[in-house]
Amino acid sequence: MSGGKCVVLKGFGGYEMLNTEERPDPKITLSNEVKVQVHACGVNFADIYQRQGMLVDMPKPPVVLGLECSGVVECVGNEVLSLKKGDKVMCYSSKGGLYSEKVVLPAEKCFLMPSSMTFEEGAAFLINYLTAYFTLFDIGNLQRGQTVFVHAIAGGVGCAVTQLSKSMPEITVLGTASDGKALAARANGADTVLSYSSFHEELNTRHPKGVDIFIDNLSGAEFIKSLVHIRGLGKLIHIGANSVITGEKRNFMALVRAFWGLKNVSILQLVNNNQAVCGFHLANLWETDQLRVTNTVEKLCRLYEDGVLKPQIDTTWHFNEVTTAMQRIGRRDNIGKVVITPE
Repeated sequence: MSGGKCVVLKGFGGYEMLNTEERPDPKITLSNEVKVQVHACGVNFADIYQRQGMLVDMPKPPVVLGLECSGVVECVGNEVLSLKKGDKVMCYSSKGGLYSEKVVLPAEKCFLMPSSMTFEEGAAFLINYLTAYFTLFDIGNLQRGQTVFVHAIAGGVGCAVTQLSKSMPEITVLGTASDGKALAARANGADTVLSYSSFHEELNTRHPKGVDIFIDNLSGAEFIKSLVHIRGLGKLIHIGANSVITGEKRNFMALVRAFWGLKNVSILQLVNNNQAVCGFHLANLWETDQLRVTNTVEKLCRLYEDGVLKPQIDTTWHFNEVTTAMQRIGRRDNIGKVVITPE
């Protein structure tokens, strides 16, 4: 439940469908719930997918957007023992609703923030670092001396993939970014940054035998082309379809191209080349294996406390500037995470 100042999606379409409005203060109605005063929210590509009407399993407009936030616990239900009033928490909701001044949600969707973590970092932590961790270690089985490639290496997930990869010895990390982001990607730990226009040729030259883990968040034709860069026993892992975002409104042809690219994976080719094609969907894992997610959040928080992880914050905007914040992601201008705040 959401209340106070909220970012509301009035209908599917362009930025004109975004609005800020006041809603009644939400109340705890179940014994396992927590009420949080929100301080910061993370902006994700999934918010753009939802605005354009591409997520069929999400609530229909009018609806409050927002998958992750950070803030302070105001009160808890009488069965909640893990949290108390005054705790700093970061929260996740697979169905949105967190772009709000006040939120009520189940306690298992709220996690204590490390004491030194800022609210902006807390809002930038869960989705990016959980996606990176499960992709690299649970699916990718990253081992010492291996090579990792990720598209948009200077984005939120790209930054997280780089930092987590570099937590292991002798890992080579490379990926794509625009020229203006290459320096920031290298400062975050990337070994090599390639241009989108020529990365196939450059990757063939630098790693002719291929890479061990290739993380694809573009989808479509690029997904199939990327199979040539996977070495034997390597994995191509699909985590997103950002190539379908070509403008303010939904591009039907881009959706068709993305679907067509994914349907042409040849099992025989995978067998012959000892390759694996995998996919990852955080919201589904969260709903089906909450304990595994909780244990991983605890690992990630320890890595933050040890100085291994540090969310990169691109810019921070107010709720009434949500259009500017989303435009920054849609245009691929961001380096790290874009954050919005109620005030």
